[in-house]
Amino acid sequence: MFNMYTKMATALGAFALLFSTGALAQCADGEIAVAYTIPATSYPSEVSWQLNDAAGNNLFVSEPGALGASGTWCLVPGDYTFIGTDSWGDGWDGQLATFTWNGITTSFTVESNGGGNISFSQSIVLAVSSDIPGCTDPLASNYDADATVDDGSCCLDNIITINTLDSFGDGWSFGSGGAWGGFILNGDSTEITGAAESFDLCLPEGCYTAQISMGAYGEEASWQAVDAAGNVINSGSGFGGAGTTFDADFFFYAGSDACVVAGCNDASACNYDENTNFNDGSCEYLSCSGCTDPVACNYDDTATLDNGQCDFSCIGCGDDTALNYDADATIIDNDLCVYCSGTYYNFTITDAYSDGICCTYGEGSYSVTLGGEVVASGGDFGASESTLFCAENADACVIVSLIPDNYPGETAWTLTNAITGEELLSGDGTEGSF
Repeated sequence: MFNMYTKMATALGAFALLFSTGALAQCADGEIAVAYTIPATSYPSEVSWQLNDAAGNNLFVSEPGALGASGTWCLVPGDYTFIGTDSWGDGWDGQLATFTWNGITTSFTVESNGGGNISFSQSIVLAVSSDIPGCTDPLASNYDADATVDDGSCCLDNIITINTLDSFGDGWSFGSGGAWGGFILNGDSTEITGAAESFDLCLPEGCYTAQISMGAYGEEASWQAVDAAGNVINSGSGFGGAGTTFDADFFFYAGSDACVVAGCNDASACNYDENTNFNDGSCEYLSCSGCTDPVACNYDDTATLDNGQCDFSCIGCGDDTALNYDADATIIDNDLCVYCSGTYYNFTITDAYSDGICCTYGEGSYSVTLGGEVVASGGDFGASESTLFCAENADACVIVSLIPDNYPGETAWTLTNAITGEELLSGDGTEGSF
């Protein structure tokens, strides 16, 4: 298990750090600049707060009904108590007050006490100190010359910074759907809850594959891995909208790129290389594609990727007494044969001009019914059209109905016994039922 630590760097933290270094506030010698932000909540008239020193003296207090507050307190080192109050007792809606000095950020909220118009207070102690936490080991990758107190964050391996972005600004977890979203590496996870977040990984030299997970709206996510010199090692982005969970592997390396083996790592590709750990976009899917179904007419025993174009037209019934006998079949499958125990009919209609009886020269049509059920119909058939059907009942009535186009002399039709070839009924373009 390698050493890994997380160091969140949000826009708020960076903004507050400017306060603590004196960029936005000038405090007297011996005083510490403490940047604070107090939320307004949905009902600002219920919110009040105060800051007391260690002796209980009130130093700062909120203005009644104020819509939140932010600024800088100049405080001498020591312990201070921040007291937050909600006059209704239902808390601050989960919104956080934040306090930042010397790069340290502390958050606080007033939790609900059940409501009911009962004033309720909670507090937090702020241990304000001139200490600057960080890595004090000069041999570490993240050595901080300004740090005065070692915070245990020293990395003696390689620092890799993971930058994440959510274009909508609400993070990668889909709250209403209960789906978690974030970055996972070797079982350690970091949830992404904001618009833009960064965290550092301390990793031995080598190649790594992390998992990116989005509760939904994967199209809003993007990410990158950056080394200590600021070089982007790899980056990626998601896809998919509402209701679509997005998951992806994210490859990067720490230290040198000696562990990278570029090539095609898609097992379904023709040029898949099991030794590849980085997909360089060279995968191809054509040279090994073909029909992989052994029973198909165009089966390709060299194909490893099915192209979805298998042809089964050469498979047919080889029994010439069957209704569907196929004399052209090269692969015989008599399980496909269909038999008729009654009379097997063949109806054929032709047009000498090869334009059918519909619809160029009139709305002509034909139909054939067997026992009142239509077994064949049409009109736009070109030169000819044939239909085979079986009458299991020898007494069933077969009716041919015809409505010709404007050139009835071009039309002819026959009804024959499909087995013996005997002509049972025939006609031309004369309109009627026969």
